[in-house]
Amino acid sequence: SDKARFYSGAEIYREVLHGDLHQTMCFIEEAAKDCHMEITTLIVPGMNDTADEIREISSWIAGLNNGKGKEIPYHISRFFAFCSQNPIYLLE
Repeated sequence: SDKARFYSGAEIYREVLHGDLHQTMCFIEEAAKDCHMEITTLIVPGMNDTADEIREISSWIAGLNNGKGKEIPYHISRFFAFCSQNPIYLLE
């Protein structure tokens, strides 16, 4: 079993991206009320690539701004390790 599977979304943000998932989500919630936005998720194999995780994110986006989030374009992008200067697989 891959160690990365033990990360939750918040842990990935904190440990790998050095960010704050809650703060990011709060910002998106506020921005969705006042401006056009598009959201992209970088899918990293073994970290956040399950159908359940993608459904959970999609559902959260759809519920933004009293259900108007269904109008927000959602892009899913795939991570390619050979394009990275600091590949995530080295963090394991």
